[in-house]
Amino acid sequence: MLAAVYQVDYYGNLSPQLLRAVPFDLKLDQDETGALKYWSRQADNFILYNNDETDNWQQVSFRRVPAPAKSPVKLLLYSNKPESISQSGVLYKRDNVSGNFRLLFYHMNAGDDDGVLYVSIKPGQNRPFYYTAGIGGPDPSGIYVGRVIARTLFKEPNCGYLMNQNLERSYEIKKSYVFGGIIDVFPLNESVTYDVSVTFCFNNDMKDEAEKKYNRQSGDLYRYHEIVTGVPLTNGNKLYNIVIGQDKFLQHNTKTLDGNYGVNHRYEIFFPSAGIYGMYLTPNGGPAGLVFKLDEKVYEYYASQDIFLMDIIVDFPQTKVLETFPLPGSNYPVTITLKKKK
Repeated sequence: MLAAVYQVDYYGNLSPQLLRAVPFDLKLDQDETGALKYWSRQADNFILYNNDETDNWQQVSFRRVPAPAKSPVKLLLYSNKPESISQSGVLYKRDNVSGNFRLLFYHMNAGDDDGVLYVSIKPGQNRPFYYTAGIGGPDPSGIYVGRVIARTLFKEPNCGYLMNQNLERSYEIKKSYVFGGIIDVFPLNESVTYDVSVTFCFNNDMKDEAEKKYNRQSGDLYRYHEIVTGVPLTNGNKLYNIVIGQDKFLQHNTKTLDGNYGVNHRYEIFFPSAGIYGMYLTPNGGPAGLVFKLDEKVYEYYASQDIFLMDIIVDFPQTKVLETFPLPGSNYPVTITLKKKK
């Protein structure tokens, strides 16, 4: 029996990672290979799914739309305090947010019961907006959750959805599990404002009651800008260190953002001569993940001690761009060391 039909506008590639950020609740069960269970693609733009192994099938019609011409993100909405949740309530709430913004949320269920995290982005007058997202977890490892968030955003930067109504999602989080995500919002009309909230509710509590416990403006907001740094390797065979997550770049009023979590860092590395350059990672602050894009390829690592990452082969003097950002769940600072081998 066909229980419901949904229409979704998307841009880019329709991948399992993008489906995790679809603008309404879906149960995306995956098998041990990562493939989606209970799904069957009927055509290029239709998917039937069954979220309870019964005959209540639902149909989703996906329609591809042109990708937006994105302008830079201007604000970072940071839902991480508290990081560990021990009671139901509103974790983040900001009304009348305008312009392009990035919402970062990262929380651990530290209570005695399973619960649900609710993420809400409501545009004024239901005006259309684009968004892209990286969703990680739930998983017992916070470092792994951060790596999944970054992996998705770096591999699929030009994929997302076009919304004409509220974005309302709920995610189940088991006891002692971590969940997080980054959602970048790009309004078609920058004069439209948005009400943004993140709420957690244990299974034995009612969402409406949880919202009443702490229903006021709360949570950190920072003026956002990408960090661009030139790295000229002009000192011969000496080591060159790139320290990530140490300096505080974003601020708002008297607040500064520790660790620069979720802030894109772009390192423009100039290699003055041909050769082989070794790249190494030192987790100065403790165990950490690292996800970065180099030469349009995405690399992912975990380190609890100094490790060798890779060799960079340079055929002639050139500039290579390394893109990364400090991952929620990891410890900072970390140091990437570059050294010419030969």
